[in-house]
Amino acid sequence: HMVPRNSRKNSLQARTRWAILTHMDDSLHTCPLGVDIEICRIDLDARYRFRLNELGFRKHERIRVIHKANFGGCVVAHGTERIAIDGATARHIFVQIPK
Repeated sequence: HMVPRNSRKNSLQARTRWAILTHMDDSLHTCPLGVDIEICRIDLDARYRFRLNELGFRKHERIRVIHKANFGGCVVAHGTERIAIDGATARHIFVQIPK
């Protein structure tokens, strides 16, 4: 499967631009597609954090947003798994570029 050259260039530009601007206040909702990111914190009630923990969403876990939906949700790649996250939840998962 070939990725069009423009797509690679745009993805690199997005990663570069986001890497310059990123800090710990960036949520999963605002990060660009295709960038490896690390979870910093999850600002949700314990019951929701527990369920996300069961799905593998923990502090310092590395994930990647692979699709964004019009309603604010996204699909996240975590290892070989693909997990859909609604927009409200995505706004409470804070991420950064791994060091």
